[in-house]
Amino acid sequence: MRNRNRLSGKIDNLLVRLHKNHENVDNDFFTNGEYAVLAKLANVRGLSTIFDVGANKGEWALMASGLFPQARIHSFEIVPQTFSNLLENCGYCENIICHNIGLSDEEGTTNVFFSPAESGYATCVPDFYEQFHKYRPQRVEGKVSTGDIYCAANGIETIEFLRLMLKAMNIKFSKALKGC
Repeated sequence: MRNRNRLSGKIDNLLVRLHKNHENVDNDFFTNGEYAVLAKLANVRGLSTIFDVGANKGEWALMASGLFPQARIHSFEIVPQTFSNLLENCGYCENIICHNIGLSDEEGTTNVFFSPAESGYATCVPDFYEQFHKYRPQRVEGKVSTGDIYCAANGIETIEFLRLMLKAMNIKFSKALKGC
């Protein structure tokens, strides 16, 4: 029985690693390729307008700010509690503009389900956490706007780099940013 438990544990670890690799859930910018992409872009030409949609606590925005100090980085975080962390981490950076909204296909509000312990996995899909993670998350109401409205209000004609952190979203992003 003891050998069977040890074998089960090894198989479980292998399957978890396989799943993580298949789903690309590596959030380390230096191992998942995000830093390498930005570093190559920094060598080719400078970017002036960058959108970080689903900014979470701002780690990516800070990295991009270091590589593109001349760029305006628009960071969007829909969860109010996580937005507070984003402001704390990035509010001092002159080229990072933090917004407590999500981008969607229409303006308004939506329910967001999240866990304070796992802020990077917020979702607008009801029952997602229950089905896949076996616990009930907190529900908050988040503000959403369209890319068209945001760009028009801020005089943005071109988004040169768009980073989307989509975790089981139930919105249509082809409409959300159609005019930008």
